[in-house]
Amino acid sequence: MSPLAPAWSAFSATNFDGKMLFDTQDVEEATAFYGRVFNPHKLRFIGRQRRLRARLDHLSIGRLSVSRHTWEAQVAIDPGCLEDYYVLGMPMRGSIEYRHGREEERVVAGQAFIAGGAQACSFSVSADLVQLLIRIERPAVHAGWQALTGQAPVLPVCFESRIRCHETSWGAIASVLQLMAECAHQDCRSGPYFHLASRVEDLLVTALLLNQPHSQMGRRPPPAAAGSAQLRKAQEYLLAHMEQAVTLLGLARALDMPARTLQWLFHHHAGMGPMQWLREQRLQAVHAALSSGQETGNVTEIAYRYGFNHLGEFSRRYREAFGETASTTLKKRDFRCP
Repeated sequence: MSPLAPAWSAFSATNFDGKMLFDTQDVEEATAFYGRVFNPHKLRFIGRQRRLRARLDHLSIGRLSVSRHTWEAQVAIDPGCLEDYYVLGMPMRGSIEYRHGREEERVVAGQAFIAGGAQACSFSVSADLVQLLIRIERPAVHAGWQALTGQAPVLPVCFESRIRCHETSWGAIASVLQLMAECAHQDCRSGPYFHLASRVEDLLVTALLLNQPHSQMGRRPPPAAAGSAQLRKAQEYLLAHMEQAVTLLGLARALDMPARTLQWLFHHHAGMGPMQWLREQRLQAVHAALSSGQETGNVTEIAYRYGFNHLGEFSRRYREAFGETASTTLKKRDFRCP
């Protein structure tokens, strides 16, 4: 089974009700609509059928967008170069054949591809295609690379289009896609999923840059040397932002320090990465809040407040850290303070 299968299943159940941008049987109208949302492009029929029904549903997850595309006809689409953004495509049904730079591939349901980065691309789709596209803005990818390495890319980051879904490294991207799918089912304007939605772009960009082959991969500089002063600065920042959405890339940008240096610094001095260190501090903060009674709310509310979106994982880590459940900690406090 493909590592993307859980994410694929979650996305296939996404509710796009009320998210339709257009639904048309007019070729010129479809071309104009798609051109406004994505790139101006050429669209032509292939095969005998000369009628289509083009529909585009669209929703936003943080700074990312997810759209569902159908054409109900065999068509060829030539958008030229996607200079300002990348698209991560996942057919839900049917197939798509694409050319991207020098690559040519056929992708079917359960597989995925990525295109963009100023390389020419074109697509041919089957009549039964139902496809999800995740749009990632090019500035986010370039900013992510600079945050990871401390160096801005001289040329556009160009990913290898073919996604090797069965390789172990793609577990990282599959996990992020599953988080995105969960966000798509929730109200992300407030509550527990607000944290997750605001972090998901950084998580996806990081997963792509670290796991999917691309043109800058061989140019990663070694992590710069850093000392205890920089570690204290990073830890102070994380402690001051425990109740906010924090990602590795966001931390790197806030401190003007490459993410690879931050990772080296925390592993060398604290024995764990910065995000793991932050999670440990959040666990301690939740334990203190439940023990002291200085914060209002039940276990779920306090866990969400400190960025724990998955209660099952939170419960497991809490029990491992403190030898009891969070509910037990809260009951002990209530018993001491009638």
